[in-house]
Amino acid sequence: MNQLETTKTIIYAHKRVSISIIQRKLHLRYPIVVELLEQLEKNALLKTKQGERQINWQHPDWQKIAQQPEIWEQWLEPLIADELYQYSLKQNNEDWWYIMREIAFSQQFVTFVDNEEEGLRWLSEREKVGKSCPT
Repeated sequence: MNQLETTKTIIYAHKRVSISIIQRKLHLRYPIVVELLEQLEKNALLKTKQGERQINWQHPDWQKIAQQPEIWEQWLEPLIADELYQYSLKQNNEDWWYIMREIAFSQQFVTFVDNEEEGLRWLSEREKVGKSCPT
């Protein structure tokens, strides 16, 4: 499978166009990934709307890929149980409050909150929900 075909399967597996995911999965530099995406756009598999690349799901290639899970399932991210994440409230240097979740060396932004009190309430509610879920 060539890089263009592999890029299509990664996009299908993630249901979105993400340069960083493609870079990480294929170990490619940014300009190469952009070139691949431009080719997909030229072939009408992608379209740009308001400056954002989107998947043109009507293109028949996507239906062909959908019928071959063996080629795209390998590109799915492994699911991590939510209770394994550590959630925290942070404040940036512009005084914006936000929630992050972390596991090992991976950090993910979750949401912005209006203030520290709302952030603490968010964390408290999340903890209550997490404890009430059966394991």
